[in-house]
Amino acid sequence: MFKNRLAYVIVVVVLFQLVYIYENDMTYVAFYAVLMLPVMSLISALVLRGRFAVTEALSAAEVAKGDSLEYIFTLTNNSFLLCTNVHVSLEADSTALVADATEKYFSIPPYKSHSLKFNVGTKYRGVYSVGIREITLYDFLGIFKFKQKHGGRIEFTVNPTVLSIPSLPISSAEQDAADAHNFLQDENYSIISDLRKYQPSDGYKKIHWKLSAKKGELISKNFQATQKTCIALVIDNSYIAVGSKESALALEDSMVEALVSVMAYCSGQGFPVKLYCMGNEPGEASTGSFEYLYTVAADLRFGKFGRFDDYFANHVRMQTEAASMVLFLQEITEDAAAAIKTTLLFGNNVIVFAFSNSSATQRGLTQLGELGVHCIRYEELLHELNQAEAI
Repeated sequence: MFKNRLAYVIVVVVLFQLVYIYENDMTYVAFYAVLMLPVMSLISALVLRGRFAVTEALSAAEVAKGDSLEYIFTLTNNSFLLCTNVHVSLEADSTALVADATEKYFSIPPYKSHSLKFNVGTKYRGVYSVGIREITLYDFLGIFKFKQKHGGRIEFTVNPTVLSIPSLPISSAEQDAADAHNFLQDENYSIISDLRKYQPSDGYKKIHWKLSAKKGELISKNFQATQKTCIALVIDNSYIAVGSKESALALEDSMVEALVSVMAYCSGQGFPVKLYCMGNEPGEASTGSFEYLYTVAADLRFGKFGRFDDYFANHVRMQTEAASMVLFLQEITEDAAAAIKTTLLFGNNVIVFAFSNSSATQRGLTQLGELGVHCIRYEELLHELNQAEAI
């Protein structure tokens, strides 16, 4: 733009000298025509500025961590004037996303559209947004520019990676836990415990057809309940206050990656799972199929929900269902270790995933190991899995 302005000033100065030296009709016409050009250029730019239409889209609403997606930005010129130069700048979270380009220039003919495709790579799991930060329009002389902020953003989800964990010490404690707790109930369809009136939620399998025909109304059968082991997954999704933004994202990513990997292992072993996290009501858990819980975990937010130690202590006092508990802890503090001891007194099998190398966590791991708690350093587990995959 500076060069264009300088060139225009030089042209005006040269023509002014020509008018002074060769004073005639042609030099005056040329001089005034050059003086009018910026006005015409400014007017055309102002017309174009109000005749743009913007559309944007993503090639996918969800991607797996490490994959990429396309952000497609389309600008339409609804004017009869030629748009000689437009500049757009992409805005994306540079700590978690990698874009192939952030600045692009282009022109648009009258009544035409121009589409830009930005390839965006992902580094960490989470929910992110991408969009154009601002649009800059230049006049055809290149001496004026108009910046327009573009607030539109499109969100997308980066799903965590599911690792193939070969084994966890859950099945070994399954029988003892089943004897000590009354868990989620399955039903033994070979043993009828009682009869009752049919409810809309009952399936056809529960209808006692002979008795229903005799009484003239639908009668349902209640079957004897059988015990089934439940696994409680508790994650410390409190705010990560230490380190840089990228280190915090990396820690969140590792914790959720471990969480969904344990979910997959439990699902493969046939264990029902309950997911507990901060931000919910006390004792409130997410339950369901692996696909549903994976979606919940992929969208898990880390925030300022209070102290996790207080949340976990309340959880230990309230929980009565789970025989095995898997903890995903940022730090193993003294309060967390004390709550884990209480959990052991209730007869629970406890597994701890540790993600910190701090001295407090080191002491906590040693202390819990002496109590028979199975502690797993996530970095070491990841290293072992990578080695096994390389062999």
